[in-house]
Amino acid sequence: MLFPSILFILYFLPVALLLYLACGFSRGVQNFCLLCLSLFFYAWGEPLHLIPLVFIILVSYGLGLLLTNDKLASYRRKVVAAAAAFAVGMLVFFRYGGMLAAEIGSLAGMQLALDLPRAPLGIAFFTLQALSYVFDVSRAKVSREKNIINVGLYISLFPTVLAGPVLRFSDMAAQIKDRKMTPELFGKGSARFVTGLAKLVLLAAPLSLIAGHVFTMSAAGSEVNDVPVMLAWLGLFAFSLQIYLGFSAYADMAIGLAAIFGFSIRENFNYPYM
Repeated sequence: MLFPSILFILYFLPVALLLYLACGFSRGVQNFCLLCLSLFFYAWGEPLHLIPLVFIILVSYGLGLLLTNDKLASYRRKVVAAAAAFAVGMLVFFRYGGMLAAEIGSLAGMQLALDLPRAPLGIAFFTLQALSYVFDVSRAKVSREKNIINVGLYISLFPTVLAGPVLRFSDMAAQIKDRKMTPELFGKGSARFVTGLAKLVLLAAPLSLIAGHVFTMSAAGSEVNDVPVMLAWLGLFAFSLQIYLGFSAYADMAIGLAAIFGFSIRENFNYPYM
């Protein structure tokens, strides 16, 4: 499920808001409701991709418990190293496992082919957030979280789980337990979301058509299409703007959606081409 879709805007978001408001009598119930909504949102496109996300939540929560166990204090660095190795291993396995197997096979004179599942969407984002939780607990920036629902909500929060921004647990811990959904914040968040949606639909999408057309002409080869220099530059310029506006739009929508539910997320898209 993607933000700029009819399914999300007209169905998921209104239902999520109504359920969230209905649970306003208890912060714990609201967090549980938001966690369920986030997991449902993530699993909509590919239910099996929910397994790595839930697994990372469970592992992160367990590592937090280990890091605060006085009997295991001497092993704290090893626990942190194991967490980092686990995170990197997950990314390498899903993103590059098949390619690495083929390269190793070619070096050994063998044909190795791993039929791996498609990499879960947003795996880099929620894996880095899980690492942030482990690192913040290990450095005593925050206390380890006793409630696994709060850890799961931090890692899987639906405005950020697919495309970031990556959040630090030290920035989110207090908000998860105590936040206010005010009319002012709701209005600002809604305006920010609409701004991002407009960037994506009205600007990035048309620019992608221009870039795609020019790149298709170029890929056909000079024998088929002789692409003029100015047209080639136009395609490159359109592609650059498309990428910039696309990322900027998703950042706007994520920050806006989080604000609607009472969360404050740091700006993360200042001067990306620098």
